[in-house]
Amino acid sequence: MSFHRKKRRSAALPKTLLFWAAFFIVVVLLFIINAPKITRTWQNVFGDKKNPVDTERQVEPVSPVTGEAEGGVFFPQQNIESVPPGARDIEEGGAVAGESSAHVNEAPGAALPAEDNKTRERIIYLVKVDSAGLVFINSAKRQVPVNESPLVTTLNVLLRGPSAEEKRQGLITLIPEGTKVLSAAVERNTAIINFNENFIFNNFGAEGYIAQLKQVIWTATEFPNINEVQINIEGKTVEYLGETIRLDRPRSRDSF
Repeated sequence: MSFHRKKRRSAALPKTLLFWAAFFIVVVLLFIINAPKITRTWQNVFGDKKNPVDTERQVEPVSPVTGEAEGGVFFPQQNIESVPPGARDIEEGGAVAGESSAHVNEAPGAALPAEDNKTRERIIYLVKVDSAGLVFINSAKRQVPVNESPLVTTLNVLLRGPSAEEKRQGLITLIPEGTKVLSAAVERNTAIINFNENFIFNNFGAEGYIAQLKQVIWTATEFPNINEVQINIEGKTVEYLGETIRLDRPRSRDSF
């Protein structure tokens, strides 16, 4: 009986060896297949803490408005609106950095296209007459194309007069029809604006002349470096607008 037990034990021994051999082979194969992952895990846990493996670089998103990373890291601010050199001269009262010119000439704005369809909000001035016949100057906002002649371009927008909605609100313009800006220049703080001769023909008398001058002067002096406006007609200085309103010297808002 003991003989049969020993025989059964010896028969079961090869099966046990085969099982462990197969198990060992499977473990080795799994190790080989997953070797890269095991290596990265080992380095992250036991490797150099100062230089961990960078498996995925994270970039901090930049705010499109402030130009600062959301995590607090500063990035250079994005330039949302680029002001061309000519516009900078007009608005800041000086030449571009590195230049010393105090005289800025502008050609008629109609010949200068907008830069990449960019616009900038400007203020123009229109007229409103109340029921008593009193004339008031009213401001109005416009989106004006950005180009190298911002003053001329803004004046050309003024010459178009009120919009349909503004007309319904009672706003008008008293600048004579057919008036055109021939050129403009800025010398120090004085804008020299050259109109065609239509500017001097106003059918509304002295109040009409004063109102049209205010429209031009108020609009031009919205530019921070312009304090006065000299108006010329066809390239020449005209002594009077109408019969009593002097036009041969620069005028400011305080002139009225």
